[in-house]
Amino acid sequence: MTSRVKDWTATLDSRNVLDVTMEIDDGHVVAFSVNYRARIREEWVEVVRYDTAHGHLHVHENWKAGEDAITSLEDEDDPDPPYNDALTYAEEDLKANWQEYREKMENEVIESD
Repeated sequence: MTSRVKDWTATLDSRNVLDVTMEIDDGHVVAFSVNYRARIREEWVEVVRYDTAHGHLHVHENWKAGEDAITSLEDEDDPDPPYNDALTYAEEDLKANWQEYREKMENEVIESD
């Protein structure tokens, strides 16, 4: 079976969205990205992104600076796909905590002014 890509945007409210992309092969998620974006000061900014780019699972927390902004989430005992559970976790985390993440990003924007 060949892999296929699905993508969609889920609206949290008029100023907050999740962009989801996943690659599915033989019924399993083999790559994905879940990106929470917020409209802050009339600009769309990426706040948090879970993804499997560069061949490993990690999260970007964009209110943090430098290397601290990216955290590896690989399971040392099971580092390879499928990522079905990781995708579910990422979506659930962002849907449950987007307001907290938005506040952290807004505080970072204010501090950088």
